[in-house]
Amino acid sequence: MVETGVGGFMMEMVAKFRDRYPGVQFALFDGDGDSLRERLDQGAEDIVALVEPVEAAKYNYMRLPVREEWEIIMKKDDPLTRRDVSTREDLYDLPLIVGRGGSCATQLATF
Repeated sequence: MVETGVGGFMMEMVAKFRDRYPGVQFALFDGDGDSLRERLDQGAEDIVALVEPVEAAKYNYMRLPVREEWEIIMKKDDPLTRRDVSTREDLYDLPLIVGRGGSCATQLATF
């Protein structure tokens, strides 16, 4: 399961590449940023897509033209559902369930 908007963009790029080079095969792997960087460092992957912030200094990289949007899922009767917009202050004291990767927690801490 791809947890970011990058997934759709990457699948479009894979399809275009495969149309141009039909003999190339792809093996796709989904994981958090730490496991993807580890697989790249070990040579198990040729290309990975990571969500910023990420330490990319030792890699050749390009920024993708994809904007990530975060969503909040909550019970229908939660008071925040009555709002059109939620702010970071609305989330400060709430217990949140976030992805297992460290970058999500880091982004929330600096949000």
